[in-house]
Amino acid sequence: MPVEETPKEIEEEACHEDDEPRRMSSVYMMYAMGKETPKTSEESTNMMYVDLVVNGRNARAMVDTDASHNFVTEAEARRLGLVLKKGGGSMKSVNSKAKPILGVAEQVEEKLGDREGKMNFTAVNMDDFNLVLGLEFLRSSKAVVMPHLNSLLVAGGQTCLARSTDTPTKTKKKGRFLSAMRVMEPLKKASS
Repeated sequence: MPVEETPKEIEEEACHEDDEPRRMSSVYMMYAMGKETPKTSEESTNMMYVDLVVNGRNARAMVDTDASHNFVTEAEARRLGLVLKKGGGSMKSVNSKAKPILGVAEQVEEKLGDREGKMNFTAVNMDDFNLVLGLEFLRSSKAVVMPHLNSLLVAGGQTCLARSTDTPTKTKKKGRFLSAMRVMEPLKKASS
């Protein structure tokens, strides 16, 4: 004689089925990350760069958790076809004087791995890097830097795992870098 399920039992079973994809997605994510690769002593001291598409053009950006915004050089902004709006204020790097902001490119289309979105770039004079992804990108995309996996996990929107490389597009051997940049507000005149 078949046993009929009560509506409560049917509802509980459906809830358990709905939980299964959520639990499995974390397993799939771990699988997507792959195995940890053994690190060499040189690899552990290098900075993290990711390949991405900005405004339809390939680019390589340094990921900098100490940079307040996303930064781009004026030359790289031209190469990427970014439209810069005049921006006031200045940018200060560690152990240097504040430099004026050259402009701001807003809502620029970008693609990092399978994730597509828009981001802003602040154009400034930089000697060592063409493109820097800072806290502005990391926060808005809910990205997590995972140096032990040579990866950047982007959890916001379209989840993806972007593998990193340890070489910039133009390799300059200048020794080690200390990088930290932040946007400073423009100075206001004191009222008399």
